[in-house]
Amino acid sequence: MRNLAGVVIAVTVSTTVMLGQAVSFDVASVKVNRSSAQFSRISAPRGTGRFDVANALVYTLILNAYSLQDFQLAGGPSWIRDLRFDIAARTNTTATREDVSSMLQTLLAERFHLVTHRESREMPTYALVLARTDGRPGSHMTASTADCTAAIPAAGAGPPPASANGQTLCGTTMTPSSLNAGNMSIPRLATTLGGIVGRMVKDETGLDGLYDIQLSFTPERGAGPLAAGAPAAPVDPNAPSIFAAVTEQLGLRLESRRAPVEVLVIDRVEMPSED
Repeated sequence: MRNLAGVVIAVTVSTTVMLGQAVSFDVASVKVNRSSAQFSRISAPRGTGRFDVANALVYTLILNAYSLQDFQLAGGPSWIRDLRFDIAARTNTTATREDVSSMLQTLLAERFHLVTHRESREMPTYALVLARTDGRPGSHMTASTADCTAAIPAAGAGPPPASANGQTLCGTTMTPSSLNAGNMSIPRLATTLGGIVGRMVKDETGLDGLYDIQLSFTPERGAGPLAAGAPAAPVDPNAPSIFAAVTEQLGLRLESRRAPVEVLVIDRVEMPSED
């Protein structure tokens, strides 16, 4: 797992193309973040035209814009994994997640001069399947009852709201040894697990709906803090591996497979001018 400690993701956007036309934010400000903040945030409240970023890597922005995992992004200079940026972008129309994703792609192309191409590479993958014959999820995965249609706190405002027992209500909070998610779909869980295990994970559970999930595990090798200077999160030496935790706590299982995986290759990216 890479770049996960202290990250708070209010809404992760996905890729879209609107009638073959590039769409863009009406206003966008891009600035280098020179703080030593421990949290990074990417926030796109549902049904609004707002997109706020605090203390995020360009590398992370590309992953979000194109709905990619670490292993699906190749190339690029070292600074996209070192320098952090704040972005405040707005559009005057109501925007879906897909709209925001497309606008973020346009912003990266216009402000960072990002140029990419896609390749298919055969890689080891996992399938996320039910571990129990009765199809019931584990005790750490319950049907969500939270209303997440309200606006999410602005970028840099800290972790998303949580219940009295620490369960994240809307959004996702991660450390190298935990996942605390509210209102999460199983396909999104598969994508998140892919970032932890370093492989593409395909949802084959057949489960619909949204879930509240709390997962604790031993960090995989390569796990590290998201923000420079962020303290290491405490780790339980007796915690299970991510594979055992998924089965014991969620009632699911990761099955090893091999399949072609689409990779986005960075051909060009440049430092933006600040405004």
